[in-house]
Amino acid sequence: MKRLALIAAIILAGCLAIQAAGMDPILPVEGVGTVSVPADTTTIIVSASSGSGNMSQDQVAVRQTMDKAIEALKAAGIKDGDINRDDSAALSSASSRREICQTINNKTVCDNSSMQATALTLSAMVKLNSTEKARIDQLLDAAESAGASAYVAGYGLFNSTAAQSRARDKAVANARADAEQMAAFEGLRLGQVLNISDYEYPEDFYGGVLESSGKEMVDVTSYVIVTYELEM
Repeated sequence: MKRLALIAAIILAGCLAIQAAGMDPILPVEGVGTVSVPADTTTIIVSASSGSGNMSQDQVAVRQTMDKAIEALKAAGIKDGDINRDDSAALSSASSRREICQTINNKTVCDNSSMQATALTLSAMVKLNSTEKARIDQLLDAAESAGASAYVAGYGLFNSTAAQSRARDKAVANARADAEQMAAFEGLRLGQVLNISDYEYPEDFYGGVLESSGKEMVDVTSYVIVTYELEM
């Protein structure tokens, strides 16, 4: 309530300033709407790694493994256009340190040793237009049988237009409810809608893997700014 009172006070001050300038008072309000819908696509990440310590051998090994995995996926019905392969291998390293102590002639002697491992990894992203478990398992098995690793990265929508439309309707309704409260707090009324602007946060662009609200479900969120005319 305190937040609403503060917002209403700011609105009233703005309205008075606008009226003094001979303009009609307006009220821009943010609205947010989210809908959860069943996913219809699955994103699978396939990776091939090698850590022999010989860079040249590792490069050959990961490419061969990835080639086999891609061929296995194609044999399982995945098309070229549904495979996004990253041909730049990523180099990762891990190190560990341990201390081994033993007592000899009533004296404790400790030996420190360290180990470091380096590995090259190639990855590919596979888009499957299905969320059927049996079909997903078939592709995971195909990649793993070729010596690669594979896992489900997330779920998404082949076409999010309908879900985005529903989310936008909820966002506009949310904005109106807040606007009515703000206006009523200062004894004002909402007039006509002057403008509705859509916007998105960077992390909310629909590029494949969408935010998951549960297994095989996707959250689609719409953000709007609705500008109303105010009546005294």
